[in-house]
Amino acid sequence: MNIDPTLQPTITKAIEALASVCDHAQARDRAGFSKATAGPGHEIAALGPVRWTEALWDYAGRLSAHHGRQLEKAGVLEEQDVARLQAFANRGHASPVIKTDWLDVDVIEGQQMLIASINGNRNLVEVLKRLPDSEAYRPAGSGRLWRISARFAFAVSGSTDEYDRMSPLVDAFIAESEAKATPEDRLLAHQGPLFMLDENKRTVSFIAPYDHELREVLRGMENAWLVKGKSWQAITYTARLNSAGVEFVDVVFNRYGGKATQDAMEAIEAARTVAPVYVEPEAPSVAMTEVDGRIHIRLSRADKAMVAAIKEIEDRKYVDGAWSVPAHSSSFVRLIHASERMPGAIGLKEPAEKMRDALLALEAADPVAARNRGYFPTISLEPQANGEKVAVTMSQYVEIWVDGLRSLPLDRRTYNGKSWIVQNSERVFDYLARYFDKAHEKQNYPAWGDEAVNVLRRHIAHLRSVSATAENEEIAKGPGL
Repeated sequence: MNIDPTLQPTITKAIEALASVCDHAQARDRAGFSKATAGPGHEIAALGPVRWTEALWDYAGRLSAHHGRQLEKAGVLEEQDVARLQAFANRGHASPVIKTDWLDVDVIEGQQMLIASINGNRNLVEVLKRLPDSEAYRPAGSGRLWRISARFAFAVSGSTDEYDRMSPLVDAFIAESEAKATPEDRLLAHQGPLFMLDENKRTVSFIAPYDHELREVLRGMENAWLVKGKSWQAITYTARLNSAGVEFVDVVFNRYGGKATQDAMEAIEAARTVAPVYVEPEAPSVAMTEVDGRIHIRLSRADKAMVAAIKEIEDRKYVDGAWSVPAHSSSFVRLIHASERMPGAIGLKEPAEKMRDALLALEAADPVAARNRGYFPTISLEPQANGEKVAVTMSQYVEIWVDGLRSLPLDRRTYNGKSWIVQNSERVFDYLARYFDKAHEKQNYPAWGDEAVNVLRRHIAHLRSVSATAENEEIAKGPGL
């Protein structure tokens, strides 16, 4: 063993003292374990020194040294004890594996209690969370160690058959608790969905791990829903107290063995004849701001149709509760068209139109500045394969440009993930220029559209110049007079 046996009594005294006063900083600050060490500290204290492995002894020694000055001030340890612990803790130690899934019986503050280390049984954990704090609690405030009173020790029965018994008293302690349990206690400790009446008196709910089948039952229901807690292991399932909400309650009763507390059951039965009141939700509002060449769209509440409209814009992002799209008028043309097709998204149309008109005015007044700031898309051409092909690259996705490129014959265009590779011919670029020009006409010839067509036409002029030069060279090579 790495630890000096003569140091073991000091470590034992330190861990027991820390565990006896630690209340997870709820009332006694700087007493007991720290927030980071409270969980494992209480677990090894509950296991007891006789069950500590070599790694646990090492860890207990490090914990004792960590709290050494605190224990010295409390009169638990002498100065020389703290010095020895700190010398021990300066050596390298591996992190321990602390035994879990076990039951024990111990006396806590004069009361005999069941001690349970629960690692993966989320249903049992939710049951224990449901019980009064005086009857079941975690001494570290969180973690897998629980202390359960004699009144509710029976709550673990049926869930802990494979748990190790650290004491021969465990099964008898649970059996005695089971024999004394009242119907009310059994209901509260029910290991399954237990509906409870919410504070608002208008809904009932229960907490349980996420269940896909329950989620499918809820799909399409307007009077029952789920909300994720800190994790998918703690989902709150809620139903309104009306006839539609009770439909979900009945499914949980019949399919999942659900139950309800007495006041919740009375409210559920009374709600069976209450017709649901459907209130038309207030139309969501839309706020738009421009930052660094992107428009940020913030909705007052989630709306499926609105989100669907925004998702029709390429290069959109969702950051910090707001959607972000490129700040060019083509984005807003798509957004306006989408909102016209989706009545639920109509709230996007007016602000989108205003933003589009403002950007069009900026483009018309100073197209160079607008382009440099990224307010509208640009197109660039780069020769490929010895000039036989040209890479057509767009700074931003523009649907009408992509449609034009896709309308070329397959043998004259490909896409490499970044650019369109097209045949470098006057016929191809003349077709694209006419296609783009016609598409831009429908958008009142925005400045970015004119610029793109001009890029294509300049390339056409270049091709004609090259062709004319080649033709003249051929003539010059002809037979002399």
